[in-house]
Amino acid sequence: MNTKELLRRYRAGERNFRGARLEGADLQGADLRGIKLNGAILRMADMRGAKLYRANLRGANLYAANLGGADLRKANLQGTNLARADLAGADLGKASLHEAHLHEADLSDADLSQAKLKQADLSEAQVTMKQLSRAKSLKAATMPDGSKHK
Repeated sequence: MNTKELLRRYRAGERNFRGARLEGADLQGADLRGIKLNGAILRMADMRGAKLYRANLRGANLYAANLGGADLRKANLQGTNLARADLAGADLGKASLHEAHLHEADLSDADLSQAKLKQADLSEAQVTMKQLSRAKSLKAATMPDGSKHK
């Protein structure tokens, strides 16, 4: 599947794109609210400013993807690979990031209000303690300095 086909099918009302292979896809600014991309391959995709409100990205591979400024409120990102992803300025309010891999991710200026980061790997991530203090849960998360949160 390519980007044009995904967008065409989404506009036609389809929402389930589980396991889609969209490595390097240009989805910049796309309105994909409620899309199901669980298990999808989106490595190095450009999703800057995309509207992914309530999207299901559980177990997706978003390694080194650009999600800067994206709306990921209430998104399911459980177990998602976001290592080296650019999430600068993204809205992750109330997102589920349980067991997400955020190693070396750029979370500068990202909104983590009420985000669930239980058992997430935040090692070497660019994020402040002030941002993390807004999260709902950090239980057993690996913090940016490599320590485990209680």
